[in-house]
Amino acid sequence: MQLALAITLRLVRRVKNALNCPWTRVNVNPLSFLLFMFKLSVKILLVMKKLFNSVLFILLCNCAPSLAQTYTIALQSKVGANPMVNQNIPTLTVRDVSIYKGIPQKKYALQNVRRWVFNYNQNLYEALVEGRITRENYLNKIKNSLIDTACVTNQKINRNYVSVFIGLDSLSNKEVIVDANNNLDFSDDKVFTFNLKEKVNTLPRIEVSVDYFNGKEIQPTTVSMKMDPNETTYSQNEIERKANLVLIMDPYRSGTGIIGGKKYNFYVNNEYFGLYPLKNYYISVKPENEDANENSFRFNSTDTLRFGHALYRVKQLKQDLLQIELIAKTKFEATLNSMAPEISGKDIFSSKDFSSQQLKGKYILIDFWGSWCRPCVESLPDLKNLHEKYKSKNIAFVSIARESDPKLLRAKKIITEQKLDWPQLAALSDDLEKNYMIQGFPTTMLIDPKGKVVIKEIGPQALEKIASYLAENL
Repeated sequence: MQLALAITLRLVRRVKNALNCPWTRVNVNPLSFLLFMFKLSVKILLVMKKLFNSVLFILLCNCAPSLAQTYTIALQSKVGANPMVNQNIPTLTVRDVSIYKGIPQKKYALQNVRRWVFNYNQNLYEALVEGRITRENYLNKIKNSLIDTACVTNQKINRNYVSVFIGLDSLSNKEVIVDANNNLDFSDDKVFTFNLKEKVNTLPRIEVSVDYFNGKEIQPTTVSMKMDPNETTYSQNEIERKANLVLIMDPYRSGTGIIGGKKYNFYVNNEYFGLYPLKNYYISVKPENEDANENSFRFNSTDTLRFGHALYRVKQLKQDLLQIELIAKTKFEATLNSMAPEISGKDIFSSKDFSSQQLKGKYILIDFWGSWCRPCVESLPDLKNLHEKYKSKNIAFVSIARESDPKLLRAKKIITEQKLDWPQLAALSDDLEKNYMIQGFPTTMLIDPKGKVVIKEIGPQALEKIASYLAENL
């Protein structure tokens, strides 16, 4: 910029001097004078071009921050209800209960002792060292684990478990004892009794002693968890289904930020109570004062965050700080009140091409399900009844089965038995689920004729919401 101005001033002086020169007052060759003026004009134009480019560069630099906006959210550690709650079901049935003392001698209709593993990576490593799993199996299992392998030790950690006794009597009472002090003795722990006929709304909290490896040595600590005795598993096995318990780990970090003129709550998982450095974190974003199921999707910190019709990347994440950067605007999100992305695929029976673009102007009900998912299969008759009631109306149905079997044998069998006569697609990879931000199964959603998501819900209760909505709008 300064160079261009200097050149301009120098040319102006030359013109001034030329006009004051003696030869301008006497007869001069007109062609020579015109040639001189032409060269001077060209130089002036070149200077003006440099000036224009300099001004344009400055304007672009001033505009750049709006294309790469950065937002900083201060985080605070909390405990309690939040979208990042991590639920764990003690799934390891203890076959040799002789290692425990104080098991109640009362006669139960159903009973068992289960264990929940605290540090999954440590448990796997001990299994590898003891020859219970192969190295290849070990590497495959820890590939998606959040805990850094630096938090694994060659020493055996005996208190890397939480043991639970569960008994059901003939009166539908569930008695639960958690070995909270981790001494393999249930006699010195509190007995919780729950009536299975009544849903437990206020969940009791317990303090459990465990050991962990901090990267240098094994240390004892106490962690706080809630117990959920309600029947939450859909196993076909009665003992697995009824004589069970959910341990809820609910520490998290959260903060609030105003982005695009809208207030959002950010939740970051503090899984394992902040004891371990994690390879990755889960992040959930929720607009304040809006429907609870909007954007309840758990993003990985390495994912592109999608909310507010824009894409963001995590620029920095610390214990007390989350920093995100805007990278692009987007129209489609598959969250409430946003435009739904296109769905395309082939019908698993007819192999006909399907595209949701062909259904513009109609309501579209999309059901994400799986043949392995008991509540998905149990809700199919209700879905079929809804289809029968509204199939002549301005609505189209499409089901998308999430299957690991490329031949879809089990899914095809269920669809045939249930006589589901609307387009049936299959998702054999995670791409469609990520695009539609599917958090669990079954997820059912309703898209209005303009392509906007008006209902998105996890669980069989979604059909009740959709039925009520359609009764008012169709």
